[in-house]
Amino acid sequence: MSGTSAGWTPERRAAQAARMTALNTTVLTKARRSAGWTEARRMAKSAELKARNLDPAFQAKRRIGVAKGPDDVAERHVHPLVRGLFLEMKKQRASCERIAAPAGVCRTTVVSWRRHHMPQLDALDAALNVLGFELAIVPKGRRGPNGFTTRKSSTGE
Repeated sequence: MSGTSAGWTPERRAAQAARMTALNTTVLTKARRSAGWTEARRMAKSAELKARNLDPAFQAKRRIGVAKGPDDVAERHVHPLVRGLFLEMKKQRASCERIAAPAGVCRTTVVSWRRHHMPQLDALDAALNVLGFELAIVPKGRRGPNGFTTRKSSTGE
């Protein structure tokens, strides 16, 4: 009965309960580190944060970070078609969940395309179809760095 508590004695159960209570107390105190702050320390921290928020340099830096967002674009080493998929997802404000279900893949699969794995052709095509795009064969040199075809002038072709 390895891994179960079926063969445990009452003494062992009590010891385990005491051990878990001690662990939970440790976890709760770590989560509430500011709970033991004195009023003077709270006031000092509040003044520090207010001063930081009034600093124009800090605000400019914060705005740049907010504008960029956590996952602005797929990594640069990703294939241009995958990068194009994520750019279009961002443009349409489509989440990985919204793409994954109709495309018939798992959400984590779509997430992993951004940095870790190359999608299979049928999965990429299905994900693009959800966004209203399709894969196509185009002449060499017509695809831009983001995976979309570049438009030639109407007089050129």
